[in-house]
Amino acid sequence: MLRAVRVVVCFVVPLTALTLAAGSVVRRHNWLQDRLQRVVAAELARTTGREVRVGSLEGDLRHGVVLRDVAVGEEGGLAQGEVLWVEELQVKYDLNAILHREQPPARAVSEVVIRRPRVTIVRRVDGTINLQELVKPSKKRVPPEERFAGKVRIEDADITYIDETLTSPDGKPLRQHVVEADVELDLGRPDWLAFTTTMVSADESFGELRASGAVDQKTHFVSADATISEVPLRRWYEFYGPRPEAEVLGGVADVAGSVYVLPPSGEGKPETGYDLSAAIRGGKFRVPQVRSGPIELSGDVRVTPAGLVLAGGRVRVAGVNADVNGTVSCWEDPTIDATVEAQGVTMAAVKALLPAGVEFPPAGVPLEIEGAASVRAQVAGSLARGSVKGEVKLPGRVVVEVEGVGRLVGDGLQADVKLLDWSGPQVEADVRVARLVVPSVALGEESEDGEPAPTLQLEPLRNVRAKVLWANGKAVAAGKLQVGSASIDQVRISDLSGDYVFADDVLRLTHLRASVLGGTIEGDGVVALANGEQPLLVYCRGRIADVRIDNDQKLPFKLGVPLSCIAERHCGGQVQYCLGRGRVSCRQAEAHDRQAAGG
Repeated sequence: MLRAVRVVVCFVVPLTALTLAAGSVVRRHNWLQDRLQRVVAAELARTTGREVRVGSLEGDLRHGVVLRDVAVGEEGGLAQGEVLWVEELQVKYDLNAILHREQPPARAVSEVVIRRPRVTIVRRVDGTINLQELVKPSKKRVPPEERFAGKVRIEDADITYIDETLTSPDGKPLRQHVVEADVELDLGRPDWLAFTTTMVSADESFGELRASGAVDQKTHFVSADATISEVPLRRWYEFYGPRPEAEVLGGVADVAGSVYVLPPSGEGKPETGYDLSAAIRGGKFRVPQVRSGPIELSGDVRVTPAGLVLAGGRVRVAGVNADVNGTVSCWEDPTIDATVEAQGVTMAAVKALLPAGVEFPPAGVPLEIEGAASVRAQVAGSLARGSVKGEVKLPGRVVVEVEGVGRLVGDGLQADVKLLDWSGPQVEADVRVARLVVPSVALGEESEDGEPAPTLQLEPLRNVRAKVLWANGKAVAAGKLQVGSASIDQVRISDLSGDYVFADDVLRLTHLRASVLGGTIEGDGVVALANGEQPLLVYCRGRIADVRIDNDQKLPFKLGVPLSCIAERHCGGQVQYCLGRGRVSCRQAEAHDRQAAGG
């Protein structure tokens, strides 16, 4: 629109000067109106290099004149169409001041009113504008005191602007058609043009635009403030968007902000800056990294050349509503830093939201999640690579199928999760489970005489906490073990505590301590949950103290060594024992020790 204003002003100034000259001639010689019309039309044709028509000229000529039906033809003449048409052009001036040489002719003009003009402005691929040819710059510089310094009002204009330097993805140039355009220009300062304008879009480019600003005609500096309603996001993104891989499908925004254009330094291009705030309604976007389909967005966005800030954003994706606040920096390679809070996140939604190539649960991890979770996360990084740090709360049930053990059922899960890099995901999680049910575990096989293997049964675990690392398709879990009560068949174990690491179907236990049979057991152990076709294996070492076994007590297991030898068999300074069948030599025990230590 600013380009249209400048072109119209450049056209008005010579037209005003010609009208004043014609008025002077009429006053002295009383020429007929039609003669004056022909003179004005001829002079305008000479100035613009185009065919010009002036329908009529009215006024008392002392204080102003009115030209009606003024048309400027295309290059081939008016028969080829009109590049500019004005229904009525009114020029107000003081002819007496001109005749007595009190003021230069241009200075004597106080106001120019252009009513219902119709103009088409085309910016070509090379950056030139079609109307530039109509007004050739004067070779003689006009002193500031002789220039037009009044006001120009444009009322109810119909303006079409075509910009061939901006094209949509299908190759069509930007086209904007505005109607009911009202513009007021003030040229009261030398080399300075102040303007205000309102206009309505005729082609749904926006709703209504209101703007004010100034142009330094000497340095070409431009500054403007504007409000624009009902801006269609898809249309404007096609022409002005950075076009990474994102696609805008719909939505509108009410925009307010400022725009400036700085003059070029040397032979460079002018620098354009902006600071815009937009209230988005019904925004719909598609990002290839999100496989679930379009992302719906509403909220307040601030946009600058450096990126955007989203405040109070409401996002809907994969059936989940989320509150989003954050920034996107660097349009050429967008970097995200945002906080996301969401309720009702289901397993299906998580799968849909994960980047392509990332599976959840990981391959080989039989995980079931029932119910919906609440999520709070901090997202940072580029569209290609980034990280997520968040908190997940799941009041429902989580089931994990562990080979060789069975189904572990957890209720009331909370987790602090870190997705370190979604291009090659590595996940860290600090998991807390309010209640965990562990199935019974058979310790070994049935004996040769048909006696069943002893069974370990844990009561439901409370407030279980574990640190989990998943990378390269494998998971590792570690944490503190705290069991109130357990039993091996009829033998009750209480106050069982220690540390554990679970990886590759092997459970390593350290710093174990428990009360059993009136005494205590301390030590370390290794439980191999699955070892090819081998049965579950248990290796352990440690110390038994103050354990009482009556002669008539029936034990659900056999000790690897006779009770009378426990205090006598020492290997490496510690008593060695094994729960299971057969006897263990010192050499075998040392081998088991190395395996328990990870060697």
